[in-house]
Amino acid sequence: METIRSDDGKKRFCINGDESRIIEFRPADFNLLPRLHKAQEEINKALAKLPDNLGMSFDIENPDSIAEHANYIETLDNEIKEQVNYIFDSDVSMAVFGNSSALTLVNGKFYLEVFLEAVSPILEREIQKETEKSNESEENSMAQRNRLRLLR
Repeated sequence: METIRSDDGKKRFCINGDESRIIEFRPADFNLLPRLHKAQEEINKALAKLPDNLGMSFDIENPDSIAEHANYIETLDNEIKEQVNYIFDSDVSMAVFGNSSALTLVNGKFYLEVFLEAVSPILEREIQKETEKSNESEENSMAQRNRLRLLR
């Protein structure tokens, strides 16, 4: 079988300097923003289900209550991680969160929020860099537009 090789824009990033925790995605993918918007809506729906006392909303003396609470948190966490993978069009959740919950509190914020805040400047930088490459010269821009016409 033949292989088609092209640069698809994917980049690899390690999480917190740990090279065993690698994520790979296209940081300059213009569809990242629409996916982020849709996922944010789904995540907000999921978070709206959270009880105010998430950590203490079960009866420690009642094993059924503990099991129900654990199942609820696991289901919610899986929904959120699925949306994170959707945003990046790649399975990033395991490398980012590991077995921890995306709802783990880190300095008063959900780890999900901390991660998205950390990755935002990377997305902005990469989109800016790719846009600058695209606009380096009018000739380059014209050639690119002509190439796109060929694809129609």
